[in-house]
Amino acid sequence: MTHLSKLCGTGILVLTLMSSAGCDNEAKGALIGAGVGALAGGVIGNQDGKTAMGAGVGAAAGAATGAWVGARKDKRELEEENRALRGELQRRDYEQELADKDAEIDALKRELGTK
Repeated sequence: MTHLSKLCGTGILVLTLMSSAGCDNEAKGALIGAGVGALAGGVIGNQDGKTAMGAGVGAAAGAATGAWVGARKDKRELEEENRALRGELQRRDYEQELADKDAEIDALKRELGTK
């Protein structure tokens, strides 16, 4: 297999991995990192005649790094969603408290009106 065909094969792998829809950020990061790492590792390993080894090492390092970056992004997104949900819950609690106070005021007005 020629060097060019290996690079083309790796490039196709990278494009396939990058198009993986429906994954969380950690999985996407791992897939993309593995593809890019394999490509970079293959190119670097080719300098010493060890393209496959370089691609394997690059894929492993890229997957680990990509998964770590993706996991951090997932965590940030979950924290943001959590903050938004807490804000919504506080707003609903406040609105319920206002509705309860309005009902209490109406009950007091009715009670005073009947006396």
